[in-house]
Amino acid sequence: MSPLNLRRSAAACLSLLLGLAVLELTLRAAGWLLVAAQAWQNPSPSPLDRTEFRIVTLGESTTAQFWSGGRDVSWPGLLERYLNEAGLGRNFKVINLAKGGVSSFFLAEEFELNAGRLRPHAVISMMGVNDWIPYEYLRAPGAGSLRTVKAAVWLYRAAAGRLRAGKPRLLDAAAEARIEAGVRAALPQAARLASVPRLGADAAKRALELARQEGANGWHTLYCASKLLLYASGTASGDIKKSLAAGAFDLAALAVEQNPAHPALSRQLADAANLLPEKRGRTRELLLFAIRSGMQPDQNLLTYLLVLDVSDEPEVAAMLAARGMTVKKDGNQYQGTMAAYRRLAAAARRSGCAYLAMQYPTGKTAALRNLFAAAPKPYGEPFSRTIYEAPAEAPLLPEYEGIIFISNENFSELAGRPSSPSYREYFTDNFAGQVGGRFGHTTTKGHALIARNAANAIIAHWPQLARGAR
Repeated sequence: MSPLNLRRSAAACLSLLLGLAVLELTLRAAGWLLVAAQAWQNPSPSPLDRTEFRIVTLGESTTAQFWSGGRDVSWPGLLERYLNEAGLGRNFKVINLAKGGVSSFFLAEEFELNAGRLRPHAVISMMGVNDWIPYEYLRAPGAGSLRTVKAAVWLYRAAAGRLRAGKPRLLDAAAEARIEAGVRAALPQAARLASVPRLGADAAKRALELARQEGANGWHTLYCASKLLLYASGTASGDIKKSLAAGAFDLAALAVEQNPAHPALSRQLADAANLLPEKRGRTRELLLFAIRSGMQPDQNLLTYLLVLDVSDEPEVAAMLAARGMTVKKDGNQYQGTMAAYRRLAAAARRSGCAYLAMQYPTGKTAALRNLFAAAPKPYGEPFSRTIYEAPAEAPLLPEYEGIIFISNENFSELAGRPSSPSYREYFTDNFAGQVGGRFGHTTTKGHALIARNAANAIIAHWPQLARGAR
């Protein structure tokens, strides 16, 4: 190679390296900016100030400021305000270390890394719903931690997946509106479906007739009818509720069989299956069929696939790899969540601060206590699918007897189920529905209720907390 060509090649390589460096810095800066507002608005600790009482909050997107619209309306910010208005004689500072999309093991380690610097008097956690996320993905070592490497791998695999993917059949807006109007006109309203026995079964049969009449687009008729039945099941009870959920599932299953590459149909199937544990096997078969037909699941649907334990299937494994994720096989998720909670409790004890364990909105405190019991009830399912269990109260291990448990059970009565009108007053979505929960990201009113529940627990235990403060 001539000297001129050698210099040109060197210049090209240098330009490429500089471009990659700039891209890496840009990606890191973008990620940093997502959490910078929370860090900037956190109060600065003053360990020498004897009037301060510092509280660290840990959690995922349900606690992170990014999802709340600002510190003043997030539950950690509101908690600080409520406590300072309570006249307890201390200057409360709430320092939020929450991060969206992280596991409880990640959060336990986050506290260990920051406790020495922040010197908190108390730590509050609300965590566990994201424990399907493998820890090694969150803290990838070596070159795997580079944003450019992750982005390049993801883009390559995503592009390859799209080339292999089948095409879902789609309708224009006019056709969708026509079919939806036809379903609403032909089937009873949700209120009647929820209150009259056998009406749901009759509605499902009528939906099948409409789908046959619609011909090639009958899948959309089935989808609309399934949504109506599932919505009605939210206000029904007993046998009517189960019948409506079963009808919604059967209609969604037929829709998936007719148009398997359409992701909305698979999401509807998964939503109905959440109410029917006995349908998990059939759900697993249908979702794998949809994936093999080219369906590209979103993050929530992929989470549900992990709950169904299909990560060993080649197609699902490829999708996990495309997102840079792996799945641990060393024990079930429930045991992992229990270990993370106990690790955080031990870290709090070593730091000399109180530990307050908060249950998710609508969940039962007894299910949270089970994680610290001397003889916990064992579960084969993830923690997120056990939060409505109420195992008989068992003695806690001696080292966990000082834990303060914060209840958010009042959300069940105030917000109701996702289908109830009052639900939207407290939640903006139902993201946890894919992993067994009946809650989502909270509205300002929901954040205020969480903050009030936490403040009430702290005030009720204030003599204990004040004595233990350094």
